[in-house]
Amino acid sequence: MNRQEHSQRKSGQRAFLVGALLALALPAAAAPSSSQQGGPARSVAEVFQAAEQDLQAGRYTAAEIGFREVVRIDPHSAAAYANLGVVYLRTNRFREAVGALDRAAQLAPRVAGIQLNLGLAYLRQEQFPQAIVHFRQAAELQPDQSQPRYLLGLSQYMTGNCQEAAKTFQPLYTQFSSHMDYLYMLGSCYGKNGDESQEARVFDQMFQVEGDSPRVHWLLGNAYLTQQVNQKAVDELEKARADPTLPYLQYSLALAYYRLRKTTEALAALEEEIRRNPRYASSYGLRGAIYLDLRELDLSIASYRKSLELKPDQAAAYYGLGRAYLLKGDLATATKDLERAATLKPDDDSVHFQLGEAYRRAGRKQEAARELARAQELQAATRKMLEQKVMGDLPPSPVQTSVPVNQP
Repeated sequence: MNRQEHSQRKSGQRAFLVGALLALALPAAAAPSSSQQGGPARSVAEVFQAAEQDLQAGRYTAAEIGFREVVRIDPHSAAAYANLGVVYLRTNRFREAVGALDRAAQLAPRVAGIQLNLGLAYLRQEQFPQAIVHFRQAAELQPDQSQPRYLLGLSQYMTGNCQEAAKTFQPLYTQFSSHMDYLYMLGSCYGKNGDESQEARVFDQMFQVEGDSPRVHWLLGNAYLTQQVNQKAVDELEKARADPTLPYLQYSLALAYYRLRKTTEALAALEEEIRRNPRYASSYGLRGAIYLDLRELDLSIASYRKSLELKPDQAAAYYGLGRAYLLKGDLATATKDLERAATLKPDDDSVHFQLGEAYRRAGRKQEAARELARAQELQAATRKMLEQKVMGDLPPSPVQTSVPVNQP
């Protein structure tokens, strides 16, 4: 994901934010009541109210101490657990947020704000299927609220489920038709779903909102890239070059050119991306794939190694290395890298096929037979999955999931 913010309308120089997303702390009225515990409960209520004031003022350490004290005294206080979850969200401790909010949801399962915050905690960890569960519950509990539905559509989009995302987004069009992130996702989903007329309508609306800006062309280029409509992607991304500061622009161009088998243009764009963003691992991985296709094996290996240095444990990079070393005849190194790829990506037929080939050439017949049989078992479900990865990761989505958490 890119790390730059943008305003919702006229901010052509910056990247996407999802929008104004609120993690709703439960109000003080939800604090433990004096009727529950008699005299001592007044002290609990005072601790709760002080902690809530600390939360509102951004004194998160003090707020955490206060809410922890409340749940120690009253372990059935859904409000304290819910607000403790907000503290963790604000301080980027998302796993702890899930724990606190899950406990709050057990105690108060029909409070929409708790479900919304649980969804946000999973969203911030890019655990989109789990986020979907809680955003859907929040939307059912608050059918008149657009925010849970928007976040549900966002999470569905991020899982690649464009059929469901489009259904979720469509009723929100009147309200969000001036929001570029919404238009980008909805238009992309229409394109993936094969609805060209609706895709064109939504993409035209992007120009109505922001004009003929480089950022609109960048967004359209990325949308076409995800759909593998590669010539249209190139056409739009070339227009976006008027603003060279757009995130991952050159990488996106390189990937589109590579898919069109225009390796000279792809390599030139990659060199520019690496100059601007030298720590983006996928640039080196894509360069490794291009050099592998060109049989420039030493250059391919060096690029893959650099990619792994920046981002370890990439199955696709180990797979590409294994193929390169197989072509060089270095069976020992090829086997080691392909075994690593198989560990990282055990359900991919391409990995097992190449590993089986390495074993076969090394005379390890039983292991070769095992891997080739495994490749055949997996082939129907995962055909060419890793080849697509080796041809280059998509750039980070223009849709930002690292959203701010605000006190209402």
